[in-house]
Amino acid sequence: MVAENSRYIAAYQTVHRLLQEGAIGEVIHARTYLRSNEKAHLSMPGYWRTQYALGGGLVMDTGAHSFYLLKWLLGEFDELTGISKKVFPLDNEIEDTAEVYGRMRSGAHFSCGFTSVSEVPHSERLELYGTEGGILVDQMSEPVVKLFRGQHDYKGEAVDGVPFGPDAWHPGGWHYESVLTEVTDYVRSLVERRAPLIDSGDTVYAMRIVEAAYESIQSGKTVSLPADL
Repeated sequence: MVAENSRYIAAYQTVHRLLQEGAIGEVIHARTYLRSNEKAHLSMPGYWRTQYALGGGLVMDTGAHSFYLLKWLLGEFDELTGISKKVFPLDNEIEDTAEVYGRMRSGAHFSCGFTSVSEVPHSERLELYGTEGGILVDQMSEPVVKLFRGQHDYKGEAVDGVPFGPDAWHPGGWHYESVLTEVTDYVRSLVERRAPLIDSGDTVYAMRIVEAAYESIQSGKTVSLPADL
């Protein structure tokens, strides 16, 4: 639960507000992409991310963030298909590139992409396309969040209030700051005897989607998800 920083990322909080306001109508397609360069870490013998038995695996490590995010923004998943590859020859058992796609229970299509062997900075991207417009989030772009109101809105609207901090792992970076905010909220929730901002049930749900994704990857089949997952 403490590791789920997606809920505390300023850009995603802004997106949640826009969706609540109906800024793009009904979401019919959602896409996330998480990229990183973990070649050094994934080359370390015994490193936890390199072994499934220790909780490793790319979909396990990064997929939970996207699955939590989509559950929070759009609701439950209906069905999914997963595929994975090892595209860089590191001496470990896990995948380094993966795609998980399918349908939300709302009817929206989703697609989540992941890689741990990119030669670009660690970052995240979210695209939401609705019946009345779209929202693009890119932590490497300024502005970070842009709102498009229809097919003829070529310029888009920069959404204020989201700081640009592309160096994710250092002070001022989007990831660094979200973790600080997350831990602060969690500690305060204990002191104040209140619930933290995130629901632990949603984090468990995200892990069940991870399990379903690996089931699909191993079987090569689409996995249907029960409503009471």
